[in-house]
Amino acid sequence: MKYKVLVVDDSIVMRRIITDLLSEDGEIEVVGTARNGAEAIEKVRTLNPDVVTMDITMPHMDGIECVEKLVQMKPEVLILVISALADK
Repeated sequence: MKYKVLVVDDSIVMRRIITDLLSEDGEIEVVGTARNGAEAIEKVRTLNPDVVTMDITMPHMDGIECVEKLVQMKPEVLILVISALADK
């Protein structure tokens, strides 16, 4: 069984890097990407991923708000937060 993954990040470079890294594993299939939380919500509905990689800082709907909605909408989906955001 392959794990279906949705990659969510507002940076096209990061989406490509994460997609390429995950695609190297034969047990992972990247089924789609999203540029923000709002797009991620729609893609989760249509693509039904097992795992979502989530950036925190994004336009339109940030990662925190999106995670809150996904937990209510599809509590079985695993969410992996990947972010460069850090406090000093």
